[in-house]
Amino acid sequence: RDTGDYEFWAMAPFLVQEAPDPEIARQKMVTRVVPRIAATIGEQSEGLVRSRIIVTLLLGLAGGLRTFEVLTADDVGNEELIETYGGLIQQVIDSGR
Repeated sequence: RDTGDYEFWAMAPFLVQEAPDPEIARQKMVTRVVPRIAATIGEQSEGLVRSRIIVTLLLGLAGGLRTFEVLTADDVGNEELIETYGGLIQQVIDSGR
C-alpha cells in the first residue's frame, strides 16, 4: 500500500476479465495460487476450502485498498490493518474446516 508497487492481488481480477479466454485464465490463477496458500497453512483437505477463502479475502483486501481505496492510510494505519485483516485470515486458518 505504501510503495504503490505492482500488486498481483489487485490486478488478478482485471487480468482474468481481459484475458482472451477468461475461464482458462481463471483456472490457471486458481491452480497457481490456491495450492501455494494451502502449502503455507498446511491444508490438505479435499477442495482446499480454507485456502480458497483466504484467496478470496486477499482479493477483497487488494480491491478495497488498491482499486476502490475504501481504506486509506488516513483511515487505518498499516499496523492496525495488518493486525485486523491478519486476524480474519488467522480465523480461517484456525477454523480447521
